[in-house]
Amino acid sequence: MRNEFAGLLALGLIILGCGTFRETPISLAAPAETEKRFRTSEGGAAEEIRRSAEMGTPSSLQTGLNLIRDRGLGTSDFGRVMAGVITTLTQKVYPNSGARVSTKIADLPQTYRYAKILQEAALGRYVLPQAGSQDYLEYVLPFLSLLQSSNPQDFAEALPHLRQARELNPESPIAPYFMGLAYERIGPSEEGAEMFRQAWELSEECYPAALGLARVLNQLGESKQALRILQDLTLQFPDLLPVKRDLARAYYQAKEWSRAESSISEILQQNPREGPFLLMLAQTLAEQKQFLKAGSVLDQYGALDTNNPQYLFLRARIQAEGYHNADAALTYLRSLLNRPNPGDEVPLYAAGLLLASPRLEEQAEGRSFLEDLLKKPNPPAEVFDIAFQDAARREAWTEAKTYLPRLQETATYLMKAYRVEQGLGNKERALDYAQQLQARYPEYEEGHIAYTAGLIALGKYREAEEIIENRLPSLKGGTLKGQYYYLRSQLRQDEDKTLQDLRSSLFEDPQNIDALLAILEIYRKQGDARRAGYYYRQAQSFDPNNPRVRFYDRLYAE
Repeated sequence: MRNEFAGLLALGLIILGCGTFRETPISLAAPAETEKRFRTSEGGAAEEIRRSAEMGTPSSLQTGLNLIRDRGLGTSDFGRVMAGVITTLTQKVYPNSGARVSTKIADLPQTYRYAKILQEAALGRYVLPQAGSQDYLEYVLPFLSLLQSSNPQDFAEALPHLRQARELNPESPIAPYFMGLAYERIGPSEEGAEMFRQAWELSEECYPAALGLARVLNQLGESKQALRILQDLTLQFPDLLPVKRDLARAYYQAKEWSRAESSISEILQQNPREGPFLLMLAQTLAEQKQFLKAGSVLDQYGALDTNNPQYLFLRARIQAEGYHNADAALTYLRSLLNRPNPGDEVPLYAAGLLLASPRLEEQAEGRSFLEDLLKKPNPPAEVFDIAFQDAARREAWTEAKTYLPRLQETATYLMKAYRVEQGLGNKERALDYAQQLQARYPEYEEGHIAYTAGLIALGKYREAEEIIENRLPSLKGGTLKGQYYYLRSQLRQDEDKTLQDLRSSLFEDPQNIDALLAILEIYRKQGDARRAGYYYRQAQSFDPNNPRVRFYDRLYAE
């Protein structure tokens, strides 16, 4: 396919030469005798060439140029103007064929209306079709002037002409393809998707229509269908770069990070300095927790631009999530917050970091960002999630409960609901949420832990012990295993065995506040202020604003 495109364009450029349009205005009306010669002087070949141009597929355009060459029409006015039409359509409709195309417009014979339409289109000026015209190309060629336009009104005014063209030649994909572009520029709609679909159904060679259909479907929220179209196109056009680029973007937008990484990397192999794709790759790596690789990609992008908002935001994420350096992350975020219109993503991320800070002044700053986001119409679920986390951190369970209806019902939602009911003392309702969590997400270990804790809260010790003894040996270690040790400590009757389980919990998770405070309380009751103070200071260093930790401030704070 790429070789056919290259041959087509090379032939067109040989026929046309390297001249440019004249600047002298001419009448748009062609003499009647000129139009008559146009249709008759070259016999049947003229109509065949015209039909090939009207069809507008790569193969039909190639056929048109072959006819011009084989019939020796390359030096005639008719042959030159039709070669100009065919070459321009190829360049504009299939611009990424792999062929090199001159940026100059050929010096076409000015006796033909097509020449004037192409000349005006190159200057961004739309030429209206002649009243009563039955010429398909007169209706579609002016649309080339709008390909760089961003004015929806321009496209709305062009649509009636394209509808007329479709009636004149319902077999050509060019008119419905241009209609799809017009609807897309006006605003993504089902009408635009339908026009792209019609163009693609008329000719599978018209891959730009399939790309347009995928774009619109993605904008309409039909990302899976868009992905299927692009995946099919890669099988049909395995070497076509525009298809590969759109597929990489589709994987990225669908958050299929592993596939996006592979597709984007393939694009960057051809152009390692393509900034937008470098940023996309950095994000796909960050989403997969590959922070060192993401940082390396951002270093490459930094050689191009260190002021890009997405670049600075990703730098902040890597510092916060990869290196747990909230201060460095906030430095990047504040540089963005000081800009006009930073959007919602930056203050939301900053709010999350600030609210988790041990510094009260930073918590207040984060709460200010959060309150502003909550005041906006229809805040996204992420805003309520941050608000819930802030309220839960303060153990303000009544406030936390107000945010639950705005969260999506996932495993984490059920866990949040369980925590709220436990915090409010509603033990039966808490256990109900934990039971739902365990039943609907059996692979989610936190659900089993919540259910076990709910059983203990209701005094159902034997059931809880059975779960712990069944699940504890299967865990390799870490935070989850530490939580089971903590839960088992609550079932112990012997204080030494209780301390043994609590120390095992801290071995797996040194920051387990529950275990630290449980040991503190044991030593406090024993009157061992020194050891109690030791565990208080550990808990205080990990979570100084935790209400349960602050309860002991008056006893052990220095």
